Amino acid sequence: MLNPDFLSALREAARAYPTPFYAYDWTAIKKRAEAFREAFPLARPFFALKANPRLGLLRRPMGYGAEAVSLGEVLRAYRAGFSPEEVVWNGPVKTPEALEALRGREPLVVLDLEADLRRVAALLPGARVLIPG
Repeated sequence: MLNPDFLSALREAARAYPTPFYAYDWTAIKKRAEAFREAFPLARPFFALKANPRLGLLRRPMGYGAEAVSLGEVLRAYRAGFSPEEVVWNGPVKTPEALEALRGREPLVVLDLEADLRRVAALLPGARVLIPG
């Protein structure tokens, strides 16, 4: 059920702006994020940009990191204000061009393939990496 204040604001926005449009109940999002953190206090949560890449939402502080699956998503996370230490790049496509574009501002890179390991070692030699077990 929608929060009555949010529902009222949504109706007002629908009268004032062309539809369709994106609308987020920040109060509900923040409550869910806080509930997750309370349930898993030792976890370091990451928000998947593929779930919702809207910069307006990403710029809201939740204490989460950003999980990206492409160079574009990594760059979007940086544009939203995330630092390289707050971004995990967990995608199957790590081209030499994408790796070179991140030189000097490397996120944590998840390595799925041996070829990724070689490519990252050659093009981002100081990068932090995670090898899933």
